[in-house]
Amino acid sequence: YLLLILTGLGMTASTRTSRVQLGRAMRVPASSVEDSQDSDAMAAATRPPRRSSTQSADSLRRTTSITQRSEKHIYIEMYTDGSVYLDGARQGGFSVVGLRKDGETVNFQFSGPVCLDRDSPFYVGAVSCTNNSGELTAVIEALKFASEIAFVEENLLPNHRYTVKVYSDSAVAINCGNGTQNGSANFDLVCTLRKEVSGLKARNIAVELSHVRAHKGNRFNALADK
Repeated sequence: YLLLILTGLGMTASTRTSRVQLGRAMRVPASSVEDSQDSDAMAAATRPPRRSSTQSADSLRRTTSITQRSEKHIYIEMYTDGSVYLDGARQGGFSVVGLRKDGETVNFQFSGPVCLDRDSPFYVGAVSCTNNSGELTAVIEALKFASEIAFVEENLLPNHRYTVKVYSDSAVAINCGNGTQNGSANFDLVCTLRKEVSGLKARNIAVELSHVRAHKGNRFNALADK
């Protein structure tokens, strides 16, 4: 499935440099995500590159399998997690797990570091590495990816309704995204998060940000936590 994602959302040489082209990290095959015990490999992938304006209809069609769908309603459902860790220096990271259309199996997973470099194309607003900045970055990255998936679906099924569902065990990230908490310590991240939510809603795409309790047996939350 991830090969299909890369094919469908891959950028041509004429477009701006993608995350993959910049060599941020390697991909993890979706079919091996739940079975793999190699936590380093599971944390190595990054969000797929942005779509190209020159994509063919066939390449767009191949990406539609990564969403859940009913006859008139298409769902994009993801679990996220972020954290801070020490590896010689204080670093932050995020992870996103996406579900297949049955809502019961993993379709893709990608992850990466929290970027603090304002000049980087990966920068989304973090000014320090904390658990909250990691959690906020994770939700932002999920919404950015959902925006790309929705672009594909809108071109193929313009008369359908779309809903993006993101689950996080961070009440701060969910509340900031829903507008019930300010998150002043991560002001730029919160601004980016709300911009992503507003951007999807402006395209008539519903956004549902929901809190799940950590370490309570939710296997998709546990997988994102790895």
